[in-house]
Amino acid sequence: PGSTRPRSCSCLNRNAPPVRRPVEFPTPCAPPRTRATRRDFLWEQLRHRVSESGPNIINRARMSIIIPVRGSASAVEVFNDELPDSPADVIDLLRAELAPLHTWCEFAVAYHALGRDEQLREVLLGVVDAFDVYEMQDFYRREPTLFDTGRLYVLNLLAAAATHNFMHELRREAREVWRLKVLEYIGQADKISDSCARTWIVKSLFWIAEHHSDSHALENASYYADLSLCSNERILCNTRLAKAAILFHEQKYADALKLYMSALRSDPRAAGAGARIGIGLCAYQLGDTEKALIAIERAHALAPNSVPALVATAFLRLECASQHDGGRCDDGPLTSSVGRMLGHARELNPTYSMALNHYANHLFWQNSGEIVGHAQPGSSRILLRSDPAYMLKAGTQIEIFDAKDKKMLETQVNQVHATSDTTHGWVTRLETPYPLTTTNRGVQRILIRIAGMTEISELASRAYHCSVYSVNASTRRHR
Repeated sequence: PGSTRPRSCSCLNRNAPPVRRPVEFPTPCAPPRTRATRRDFLWEQLRHRVSESGPNIINRARMSIIIPVRGSASAVEVFNDELPDSPADVIDLLRAELAPLHTWCEFAVAYHALGRDEQLREVLLGVVDAFDVYEMQDFYRREPTLFDTGRLYVLNLLAAAATHNFMHELRREAREVWRLKVLEYIGQADKISDSCARTWIVKSLFWIAEHHSDSHALENASYYADLSLCSNERILCNTRLAKAAILFHEQKYADALKLYMSALRSDPRAAGAGARIGIGLCAYQLGDTEKALIAIERAHALAPNSVPALVATAFLRLECASQHDGGRCDDGPLTSSVGRMLGHARELNPTYSMALNHYANHLFWQNSGEIVGHAQPGSSRILLRSDPAYMLKAGTQIEIFDAKDKKMLETQVNQVHATSDTTHGWVTRLETPYPLTTTNRGVQRILIRIAGMTEISELASRAYHCSVYSVNASTRRHR
């Protein structure tokens, strides 16, 4: 549809080398449990309740998945927030009841929503093992089309999960393994149907991940996204998000913004925080910082542990404050909250280069300043009027200068805490007492500066080595 067929499509071939599955699962041919044993097993392991309602009905107040009980009108309801840490029990249950393939996928998606992607892969690989089991094939004997649709759904979820890992993996060898797995799953899906819109979306995402190392990748990604846009209304939201990401990488920010907005209007729940982050980034590139901040803060409210949302919120808050301040931002509480957000983003994902880079940049500008305090010679206590938490913490190496900018001491901070004193509300305790002087033994005005920039240099170096550019440069050198 208005696009030429990709020139580098040989990468997405059907003969990708098979990758051995790393996890062993219970055999699908195990003898079925008796009805009473299976029922007891469900109650004990999954804390379920039996429902007489029809299968696949979602509880609106609390998300749940319905598993029809084979040979019975009843069903088992499993709540999404009560999924076991190990999916082995879930896999056994689904195999014993010969659960429909879309029910397997519902469990996989539920694990993904909880941030447990390894369990997602285990559930999906468990159903892949059952594709060739006689009972499964006999179950779908009268509806072969439904069986093919279910297998496509499973394989595309596996391919999407592998694509996500391929995008975020930094080790060259592991990255190549994930790349081959993507090709394997896409190849298996193409053998079932070469005109599946979900497969086209996964191919589009795969090419987006390759765009740093392949000059035709975005062209290929756009081709598959356009095919999906024209073919299937049910997954239109996801297709629009993929197409918007392509336009963003092509620096067509206005067009990308329209698609992100369209995806959000069509299905706000499916679009989630990702669409709002895209809207914010596009608005920022178009010069509308306030609109960008509103969208990003909404994304952060929906997904508090989203690292991209944390980093973007911190950056845009500083950006908006500096615009209103004439290029400066001296708001202590704001800079403290920004530092905490960036530090939290670093803790959540120590290899996210954007978080590392912005945190290093934030620390550099914060630590390049100085704090005014008062100290009594011979005492290890320094009195401060403002909260120094954005700059000082336990273990920070500092240098102390007198009023004439003469270096008096280099030491380490032991503790920072608040006091009830209305004049000096904060106290910093040092590892070494402030030195005595012969001229003045009273309280002296001092300046505190950070002693070194070792942490900042380490953060900046790690940000570079964790960036996709350095990873892809290394990959190209070894190919």
